[in-house]
Amino acid sequence: PPEEPEITHTIYLDPNGGTCDVESISIKDGYFYGTLPVPTRQYYKFIGWFTSTEYGSSPITINTIAHESRTIYAHWEIDFPISGSCGDGISYTLNINGNLVISGNGDMQSHPWTVDELKNYVRKVSLSEGITWICNQAFENCTNLGGTLTIREGITLGDYAFNNTSIEKLIVENGITMPSGSFENCKELKEVIIGDNVIFEIAKGYRRGTFSNDNKLINVKMGENIEIDGDISDTEHVLFYNCTGLEEITVKSLSKVSRGAFKG
Repeated sequence: PPEEPEITHTIYLDPNGGTCDVESISIKDGYFYGTLPVPTRQYYKFIGWFTSTEYGSSPITINTIAHESRTIYAHWEIDFPISGSCGDGISYTLNINGNLVISGNGDMQSHPWTVDELKNYVRKVSLSEGITWICNQAFENCTNLGGTLTIREGITLGDYAFNNTSIEKLIVENGITMPSGSFENCKELKEVIIGDNVIFEIAKGYRRGTFSNDNKLINVKMGENIEIDGDISDTEHVLFYNCTGLEEITVKSLSKVSRGAFKG
């Protein structure tokens, strides 16, 4: 009698956020998978191939037997500590406890810790004295970043720098310029202390307020010569828009205040 045709299965390799030089392999029916290609992913350590993307799914080992064509998925874990560059002469390290240390002298130019799920591990930020600019969206959506944050004198703050974090208390030292959206959606923010000569810079028509939607914010204290700059009478989302828990705002003196500054 004629020999039965040999059955071969195609195994597709899904790197699941990483990269793999091999897209698929062929294995004869009833044969072991054997040694499989190893994918790579920046900031992550490969832990194996599995039957689905869900953690807890069955692993594929060298002794797994092929019975069908299928897709298998790479699984990863973050390879702490993570470190690298975030600007000329600026470096960062994120450790397993969620402490992010940014060191060096000059302006931050990027925020690698907000890639993928990395942002969920950032719990505390330490900036060296030499940092002069916190870049746009530097910590945006780092939802576990909490505690007390101090923006020290001499730093320039980028747009949306701390939007959607869990900071509980904010201290802004003298002479800082606060762009729109800097601390929007900080749902755990309860207290804000603003120093002297601080400028709230709001562009005409901007629809993102500095503290919009911070609905646990209770108390705000501002120092002398506070400037609220920009014609914002046509904008809903100004300074404290939708801060429904806000009880008290104390301002020692205003050097300039725009129309609609405290609207909402």
